[in-house]
Amino acid sequence: MEVKLKEVCYQVPKTNQEILSNIQSKFESGKITAIVGPMGSGKTSLLDIIALRKYPTKGIVTVGEHASNITSNPQERKKYDKNIGYVPSFLDDYFSFDTVEKEFQLVLERLNYKPTKQKEQIYHALEIVGLDVSFLKRDPFSLSQGEAFLVSFAIALSYNPKILLFDEPTVGLDASYKRKFISLLAMLKVRYHKTIIIAGNDVDFLYQIADYFIVLKEGKILFQGLKQELSENLELLEREQIPLPEIITFVNVVKRKKGIKLGVCYETNDLVKEILRKRR
Repeated sequence: MEVKLKEVCYQVPKTNQEILSNIQSKFESGKITAIVGPMGSGKTSLLDIIALRKYPTKGIVTVGEHASNITSNPQERKKYDKNIGYVPSFLDDYFSFDTVEKEFQLVLERLNYKPTKQKEQIYHALEIVGLDVSFLKRDPFSLSQGEAFLVSFAIALSYNPKILLFDEPTVGLDASYKRKFISLLAMLKVRYHKTIIIAGNDVDFLYQIADYFIVLKEGKILFQGLKQELSENLELLEREQIPLPEIITFVNVVKRKKGIKLGVCYETNDLVKEILRKRR
């Protein structure tokens, strides 16, 4: 399902501080888009606008056939919400109950799932992220960072939304959970054709998995395009003090110090193959 933003602006209601300005973008179905930018650039606010946690001051957000300017109608709002799965950054603020099961139930009841259907949805979501049903009786506040992330991911998947939003998802995750997350994203993209939008500055992670990049600064889009196009505009990341992916840093060092120009590499395996090719 496609997401379109047409001339979207957002101002803080009480202060009129402009957080987003004239955002015009399209998020394609079945693709992964990364939103990067310095702190305060508007990354989280952009996700909130897409999920209608905040309403645009101007402009329209369209998710499939549902637009932000018609969601004052409760039934239309529910249809909109069913298409959006949101995994927030601060999970301590996300959980409310003393069992994981109640967290699932809260979301599914709000979307009018009957109890008999809820169990089926919950079990399937847990299976996708690789958790067993024993987690349903766990206290979400006792979970490790990685476990809590997978639970929140499963809750977002439990009603089968067509669009998944993640805010700084890799903060606190170790390498094993990051690898698992990459596998899950690839599966959801290829098998289920989900539209996936990730806000964050873990550029090494994002560079591996994203198809498109949006670079924000002070609520405005400085760049949007394919990952390959970003690779050709790395001075933009350096100028905006966004860390370069380590793999790109390595390629640049090899070129500068050894005079060897390696091809474009997105993953370590690609880099190894390219180095071996150059040695032949």
